[in-house]
Amino acid sequence: MEESGGCGPQQGATAGRVSCGTCHLKGLGFCRLFQSVMPDAPAPFFRGREQFPRRRTIYREGEPIKNIYVIREGWAFRYMLSQDGRRQILSFLMPGDIISPSSVFAKKHQFSVQSLTAMHVCVFDVAVMRELCRNDEPFFRRVIDICLEEKEHMERRLFELGRCARTDASACQQDSQHAEAEKYH
Repeated sequence: MEESGGCGPQQGATAGRVSCGTCHLKGLGFCRLFQSVMPDAPAPFFRGREQFPRRRTIYREGEPIKNIYVIREGWAFRYMLSQDGRRQILSFLMPGDIISPSSVFAKKHQFSVQSLTAMHVCVFDVAVMRELCRNDEPFFRRVIDICLEEKEHMERRLFELGRCARTDASACQQDSQHAEAEKYH
């Protein structure tokens, strides 16, 4: 269960400007979008960074989508609650992952997200990104490609974790992350 009350970032979240060009995640997942389309990022929809303590609910299923989150540090998991109140984990999220690839296109969150460890995220304004997608077809196509790649990557990762013994899951996850990073360098 959740250790600290309420959704949202820890008090004292940062919102400073950063350069995506010097970020250690620039070649991974959603962040590749900025390097391929806007190499001088941060993009106009970058809002800043936020921190979440471990076991904090980032958002709940059914809440309106206001921001897109990309994990910089830490782990999280996506889940849904069954009718009898049991939690079903859908996927684990690691640095470089967009928390929800569908958040660019949907109006409400289709699942809940909770931090597993202390977590740092980059925050992007979904309204500005949607406007850019409406006005720039090549950008829109690239967003779709990246979001689909992210979804497939999450599904592969979940499959691989399912194959690992419980004691080996962390090592398997790290091997998967290193292999993914090598693919883009």
